[in-house]
Amino acid sequence: MTGTAIAFCSFASAPAAIATWRPDALVSAFSPRRQVAAVEGLPHLRIAFHDVERPALGRSPPTAGQVGGFISFVEQAKGARLLIHCRAGISRAPALAIVAAIIRGERPGAIFERLAPFAALLRPNRLVLALADRRLGLGGALAAQANALFAPAYGARQIAELSAVVELGD
Repeated sequence: MTGTAIAFCSFASAPAAIATWRPDALVSAFSPRRQVAAVEGLPHLRIAFHDVERPALGRSPPTAGQVGGFISFVEQAKGARLLIHCRAGISRAPALAIVAAIIRGERPGAIFERLAPFAALLRPNRLVLALADRRLGLGGALAAQANALFAPAYGARQIAELSAVVELGD
């Protein structure tokens, strides 16, 4: 265990999560057409990319630069309770939370074990995981474990939303 809390949720759950879970830092992952306001008093990283895993007409996938910026933000926020949210809380936010937990010293196996109860709902963005895997030199471990635990991504249309805050770490 790292001793540093990381949690993720949907946009709808974020206000209550901020009020009750009391993060020290916030990450918002959202579609480029959406505007996400800064949250007063919290270091806040806003990352705009579509929830796609490969280039598609009119869609902007996550880039290596965005994932690198996220990794830097997490490294700078050492010791902070980190809340990550996205529209539905099932793809972008869990992928980023997995990466954050790795950066903070969690073993990939332990992270995926903690997420197993949510496997039927979560679809961590495989491109985010692949870009982070390359950057962190993990040899494909993130994608392999994600593919073993979670069903393939939905298509362009989301059919579910996470209604809870999921915590990784203490």
